[in-house]
Amino acid sequence: MRALGWTVMIGMIVAIGYGAANGDFGTEGSDLLSLAWGRVTVIDLYLMFAVFAAWVWWRERNPLRSLLWTVALAALGSVAAGAYLILAARAGSVRNALLGGRDE
Repeated sequence: MRALGWTVMIGMIVAIGYGAANGDFGTEGSDLLSLAWGRVTVIDLYLMFAVFAAWVWWRERNPLRSLLWTVALAALGSVAAGAYLILAARAGSVRNALLGGRDE
């Protein structure tokens, strides 16, 4: 799980760096949203944000910590998700990483 987190985080940092160096988000972002598949991609992005944030809120016992991770997810996307996976993996087993302190 830790390797997945690092892969996601580093992959997105590289992708964002590539986009920043080679593209113009203002122009290309509006072009993307004018396309049907661009809108589908944005919907997919927001749905997965909601699923990941819901898992964080369910897993974490501290509402402030959950809120801070939700803000990080909204601001940093997959970079924050990768960081959360890395930290969750410190729980030991995959079961503990996925469930946190829950015994359910």
